[in-house]
Amino acid sequence: MRATWLVLLTVVGCANGNNTLPEVQSGRVVICLGGPEVVRGADESFDVTFSGTVTSEWASDYALTGCSDYTARTAQITDENGNVWSLGYTLFDEDGGALDTPSLSWMNRVVEVTYRYRKPWGDVSGFTMTDRDGLVAAGDEGTWGGALLDGDVEGLTVRAEDEVIAKSETECSPQVGYALTFEAQTDLNLVAVSSAPLTVNDKRMTAHAIAAHEDEDKDACLGQETTGVYGWAITR
Repeated sequence: MRATWLVLLTVVGCANGNNTLPEVQSGRVVICLGGPEVVRGADESFDVTFSGTVTSEWASDYALTGCSDYTARTAQITDENGNVWSLGYTLFDEDGGALDTPSLSWMNRVVEVTYRYRKPWGDVSGFTMTDRDGLVAAGDEGTWGGALLDGDVEGLTVRAEDEVIAKSETECSPQVGYALTFEAQTDLNLVAVSSAPLTVNDKRMTAHAIAAHEDEDKDACLGQETTGVYGWAITR
């Protein structure tokens, strides 16, 4: 897994003297969960919250987690009833390479996980993981409005800016790109794909903006209006 250094970028309206916007850059967030009666690809939306002890840094039951096509950061967590949960997430850059993010292993620590699965036109997932010291990691795939709810990550709000800073032509409708703002004790504007330090609840974290774009003509390609793709994560 290659390390990728990512930097805070100033949002600009044009890239050169011709007022030409740079092309949209976009990575990918993959989040998945396996456990009792949990199968990715379910027909209905659902929410799961559980706590337990991290017992392995390798979630091998990919038939449940849905991560079979990806090299994911994973953890197996055994709850007080003996149920084994498999949590996986990976952040990909614009070239399809996996970003070098911290492991979820935290062996032998007690953690609490919230996982949300949403089934709009496709499927999207979001998760948060905390331990006794606070937030360990969180992320949201972000398509069709995303999966996480307001308040899931205490002390943090993520939103897209209004200004269009990038544009790419596609077969259907041009894609327009935005910056993501992470609002916490310190605020941060990031373009996709980039990362920078962020303080949340007195903890030094790293914010990752992975995708922030939408179709300029929202119903031209799918025949259905979408809310764009806004993928992000935060890690300790």
